[in-house]
Amino acid sequence: MTPMEIVQDHYIASRDGAVDRAFAAIDDATEWTETAGSAYAGTFIGRQAIIENVFARIGAEWDGFGLDDLDLIASGDRVVATGWYVGTFRGTGAAMRARFVHLWHVEGDRVARFEQVVDSATQNAAM
Repeated sequence: MTPMEIVQDHYIASRDGAVDRAFAAIDDATEWTETAGSAYAGTFIGRQAIIENVFARIGAEWDGFGLDDLDLIASGDRVVATGWYVGTFRGTGAAMRARFVHLWHVEGDRVARFEQVVDSATQNAAM
């Protein structure tokens, strides 16, 4: 698979709830960074840490969490995704629509690094 196909498959599988497929290219050496200042801020190494510190928390804390207007741009082993996070935070009932950029670095058939940039003020306001 190309880097673009690997990233596309992650988004499709995540949307469809296919966890094993969503994380097929994410291994124990993958470095995953969430924006400083956001509720999920930090750098997590490996599939299990990424699932526990990001995806499991989002699943537990948000209703209808998803991505709108996803656009992907690829150049070599790099893929950039832009779009909007949407969802309703369970603790407050507040809806969110926050702009994001995802920076993916794919090496061979695996995700080496991921970095998220998000409008954390909008995200945090819903929380």
